[in-house]
Amino acid sequence: MLAAAFATVILAPSFLYGVAVDGPRVAYADTSCRVSIWQAGRTTRLGATPCTERTSTGSGLAGLALAGGRALWVTYTGGNIREFTVWTATRTRPRPRRLAFATSDVDSAPAVTVGDGDEDLLPYAINRNVIVLGANGARRFAWTAPAQVTAVDAFGGEIAVATAGGLVTVLDGNGRVLHEESFGSDVSNLHISGNSLVAHVGRWLEIRGRTSTRILLRRDLRLVGAGGGRAALLGRDGAQLLDLATGTRSSLGPARQARVDGVRVVTANGRRITVR
Repeated sequence: MLAAAFATVILAPSFLYGVAVDGPRVAYADTSCRVSIWQAGRTTRLGATPCTERTSTGSGLAGLALAGGRALWVTYTGGNIREFTVWTATRTRPRPRRLAFATSDVDSAPAVTVGDGDEDLLPYAINRNVIVLGANGARRFAWTAPAQVTAVDAFGGEIAVATAGGLVTVLDGNGRVLHEESFGSDVSNLHISGNSLVAHVGRWLEIRGRTSTRILLRRDLRLVGAGGGRAALLGRDGAQLLDLATGTRSSLGPARQARVDGVRVVTANGRRITVR
């Protein structure tokens, strides 16, 4: 078990459906998809967004990200056709602003993909269209990917975009292509950690940087975050923290959500968020 002597515990008003972290700030969404931003012991509850409509295939939260004091999240609802809505708000302007609306068949890939934010970059994608916001809410740039986006992430002024077939394109903060990496098949989750790309491909965790490493994962484990040379994995027995340099793992305990941002690790279980 990772030592938690200096952990901070946040209690949400109801069961947690999503969590995000950026520096000293944590965003979380409860059962009603109501998003809150926590910083230095103070919580700001953002305005409500519709997400509890009873439909044949349900409704809920499809993604949550945070950059600076700005949260970005996606709600969905629908039957055979799912409707996705992208929202954003801040601690100082808590009323949610609708950014986009998209639909997809319930059996198809979701129309909207959200990536972790970082300082002044909040990336999301609608099918092949990648949009990156700044922490001030203005659009930094838009970029058309070569195929359906399967994962996206921002870190250190760069954005990594994975597309169907396993191609990952790394862009700078102005949307210029820096380089590409091919992983051979679809990337289900993707993060930038320092100078490395950390990708979940099938049952493999692949790290591409100065050297390349592949780690076979247990069938139930999935990559949910990476940063500071570490990756967070989530499985049936909770969360694990993987040291990308040594391959050593430590337990984070029971968790339904986990994120990593530099030196900070966040896990969520039930109503309880633990910030280490």
